[in-house]
Amino acid sequence: IYFQRVFDNAHIMESEVAWKGIALGNIGLTYFQQNNFDKAIEYLSQAVPLTIEGNVHDNTVSFASPLSEIFRKQNLPGEAKKFLDISLHAAHMADDNEDYFTAYTAAASYYRSIKDPALYIAYNDSANIFNDKLAVQKDLNTKYKIEMAVQNEQVKEREKSFANEKQRQIFLRN
Repeated sequence: IYFQRVFDNAHIMESEVAWKGIALGNIGLTYFQQNNFDKAIEYLSQAVPLTIEGNVHDNTVSFASPLSEIFRKQNLPGEAKKFLDISLHAAHMADDNEDYFTAYTAAASYYRSIKDPALYIAYNDSANIFNDKLAVQKDLNTKYKIEMAVQNEQVKEREKSFANEKQRQIFLRN
């Protein structure tokens, strides 16, 4: 419902094409997660060109990779390769660890399915490298969140101490 609402109101946004692509792609991903591949293809195949036109490469990766997987499962290697190439190109344009991981994982699956062990191993190794980078990034984010929580607690303790001291000074004055 909400993705449809985004699509219906995309004309309000400055980057209408990008928002239409994002909305359609997310609807398609929902169908993909439900294994309703026909509906997923319908939405994702509309979303990919819109996200390319709107220069939202991270979304292009997120939508083209599942399309490649669907076509691979349907034994349509030509279509699978087409969307895999789009995904890989968009990952390079986005230059983000998560996008590289998504695209390289899709590439490893594709090359495994067509029995090309050299490219399968190369893309699988690359996907593992980016997965490790994501894990390190997640660990750093967790560390920073913990540090911020500790600092927040210290601020609260200082405020509490200040309030107690203020009450003590009022008591002494009185």
